[in-house]
Amino acid sequence: MTSGRTSALILPLILASAVIMQNSPPSCRSDLQFDIQRLPEMQAALEKDLQSCRTLAKNNPAVYQPEVAIVLHNLAILYRDMQKLQESQAASEEALRIRRKLAQGNPSVYRSAVAETLVDLGSLYIDMQRFKEARAATEEGLQIYRALADQPRLAGTLTNLGILESIAQEPREAQAAFTEALNIYRQLARDNPALYQPNLAQTLNNLGHLYRDAHQGQQAQSAFAESLQIYREEARSNPSDGLPNVAITLNGLAAIYADAGQLPQAEAALKEAVEIYRKLNLSAYLPQQADTVNNLASIYKATQRLPEARAAYQEAFKLYRELAKLNPAVYRTNVDAVEKALSDIPPRARQP
Repeated sequence: MTSGRTSALILPLILASAVIMQNSPPSCRSDLQFDIQRLPEMQAALEKDLQSCRTLAKNNPAVYQPEVAIVLHNLAILYRDMQKLQESQAASEEALRIRRKLAQGNPSVYRSAVAETLVDLGSLYIDMQRFKEARAATEEGLQIYRALADQPRLAGTLTNLGILESIAQEPREAQAAFTEALNIYRQLARDNPALYQPNLAQTLNNLGHLYRDAHQGQQAQSAFAESLQIYREEARSNPSDGLPNVAITLNGLAAIYADAGQLPQAEAALKEAVEIYRKLNLSAYLPQQADTVNNLASIYKATQRLPEARAAYQEAFKLYRELAKLNPAVYRTNVDAVEKALSDIPPRARQP
């Protein structure tokens, strides 16, 4: 079953720096709210803010250099969301240089900001498959957060480290990192469930994928089931955030069911996930929708329901072809694979 572009593991996303300094002048920064539907407009606004902050910093660097770093940090995250990885790297590395210099003069204020930038830069390096640099940045950030006893950010950084260990084919180290993150999030969620239950669920999903790779199906199913329960509860109060996570987790559960030969359960989970993606109807989730429909087609084919399989493969083919227009290097292989699967269905089963 299809599990995603590069890794089924989930990186934490932090948008809008949480290290904006108290009493910092707001004059060179806009009050922006993240909106996945308006990324180009957000880019233009942040780039305008950056120009304003740079101009002010020329005459008053002590006051406005921290503002420049904040805007660069947020731009780096936005560029990464827009798959502009080189631009994201340049912005993040410049923000890191500024924050390192600021931390030399005032470590109690800026050391956490250095760690934040390191961790986000490490996540970007993972996307760029520069794993040596990713590990160095992540481990340095982790060391700082341990020293600061910043439990929430320590847990997020441990998640990134777990992903790096998984990529490096070090499952024991990955499990240790994810498990430490899980224990921290369980404790945090007891005190503030609204804030930390989603992180807990995310970490359970990461452990679920790790357990599946290790052929520990029962542990994987338990992790995904607990995560699904959390996300379903979130979706009741916040469907825009909760429903995509429900769909992602249903895909994880479906893979476990399929591995165990429990195809009716796998089919039910995939059908629910497909309906969620259709309801969301957002281009941002088109890759996940395509993967899910393709997985459902595979279940239909495995149970000899060839007309249904063909209809699902045709839908997946259409979705992948649309994605390939935007990113042929990534999705052309999917288009070819689905086209091959369609050709394998006997002619008499070609019409549902």
